[in-house]
Amino acid sequence: MVTRLTPRVLIRADGDRALGVGHVVRMLVLAEALKAAWPEVGIEFVSARLSPALERRIAAAGHGLTRIDVEPGTTSDAEQTLARAVALDATWIVLDAYTFPRTFRWRMFAAGRQVLAIDDGPTPSEAPADLSHDSRVGATRESCSPGGRWLLGPRYALLGQSFSAKRQSLKPQAHEARRLLITLGGADPLNLSARVLTAVASLGRSELETTLVVGPANPWAKELSDRVAKTNLACRVLVDPPDMAELLAWADVAMTAAGSTCWELALLGVPAVALIVADNQVPLAEALAEHGSLVNLGWASHLDDARLAQEIAALLDDPARRAAQREAGLALVDGRGADRVAQAMVADTLQLRPVERADAELLLAWANDPMVRANSFESHVIAPAEHVAWLERRLRSPADWQAWIAHDAHGEPVGVVRFDVAGNEATVAFSVVGQRRGSGIGKRMLGLAVRRLASEREVRLVTALVKPENARSLRALAAACFGSAGETQVAGQWAMRLVFDVPMESKGSKHA
Repeated sequence: MVTRLTPRVLIRADGDRALGVGHVVRMLVLAEALKAAWPEVGIEFVSARLSPALERRIAAAGHGLTRIDVEPGTTSDAEQTLARAVALDATWIVLDAYTFPRTFRWRMFAAGRQVLAIDDGPTPSEAPADLSHDSRVGATRESCSPGGRWLLGPRYALLGQSFSAKRQSLKPQAHEARRLLITLGGADPLNLSARVLTAVASLGRSELETTLVVGPANPWAKELSDRVAKTNLACRVLVDPPDMAELLAWADVAMTAAGSTCWELALLGVPAVALIVADNQVPLAEALAEHGSLVNLGWASHLDDARLAQEIAALLDDPARRAAQREAGLALVDGRGADRVAQAMVADTLQLRPVERADAELLLAWANDPMVRANSFESHVIAPAEHVAWLERRLRSPADWQAWIAHDAHGEPVGVVRFDVAGNEATVAFSVVGQRRGSGIGKRMLGLAVRRLASEREVRLVTALVKPENARSLRALAAACFGSAGETQVAGQWAMRLVFDVPMESKGSKHA
């Protein structure tokens, strides 16, 4: 019986008072979309720093969780993350943190597991990934990784299903703004909420209804409730409310930190005033302000309370400005970004499993495909007995041979990659099942298999020998970063020789 594959996704993200909770929250959004698009997938979070509230959210969503006792982004972090990925036989590793250096990313990619990197930080990494995600306005980068691609722009913003659903029933904009929502992030380590409450109280507006959201990692909840009680504000304080979509849709104006909440406000057409509290928020705040969906007040540390109160009042009192922000936000984000990312992961998924004796019949059918025989250096039809004897010999010599069958996201076999190994060099042969040829699977399968081989063996150079007329294989090899190394002869026939030098950075990082 052939081994049945169980697809698994490992998500490496942290969230606590110091780091904020946005990374974990948006990974929960992606996990929800993945389960909807790919019901058979298993999802596990790996975290070095995690608040109890986020731990409860992960458990409530039904995902696994492994805690690792390391400093985020260190060599120990990479080692323990990879060890867990191997133990899970993870199909994908998803990375969401601004603390992961280039070498960390390289180690994940070089391990031969598919990598999705959230790359919207202040200093984008140049390390490769199979999928790289940057939802910022105007993102225009290109991937330099073999077979990799970018998911760019607001159409890929990771927003929860509850926000998308709420968009379908938005209320008309009120001419007079009487409802103010204050949300300064999941942690608010600087206690900006207290400053904003003071600024709003100074306006002296008895008609204003205010809601203050205290995030799951915010330690100031009691102090903020006490502060509200000492003012004349009509303000409710909600700690980690279960339905943020309902609260955002309720608001006429929002006062927010310039994090992922800005996307949610844009989706629901809520005019906003934003404060920057972290380096990674600068590009988002500037881009959304330029687009017209919010007012960017810049760094919170550079703003006095009088100016803060003035800017909030100005937006409350200007219906035309609020209408323009509403329309700009609604035009920018449609709420389907998480679904698009999940669908891209499913479409690009390749699961590698070692060839087994039970695969003999399948491999023989592929080997005797007319196109495969025509492109082989030995074109005769292979007899079953000959094939079985060959496979038995190969399986008895694991030190000299490595072969994987590639499956798609739903377990359907799509191709095979084989390596003859001699010391630190290997020769590769591959084929893609007939109906999947021309889909780009060949280059992705090659890239993934070469990385897996190099991570498990001391292989430095991989060579491919291809007939000159086999244009499809030559294109796949070139796309997988194999370079031309001239011509040679195989079985009396001319062959193109292509080689792939395993990057020393990836090999060295394995032992860092």
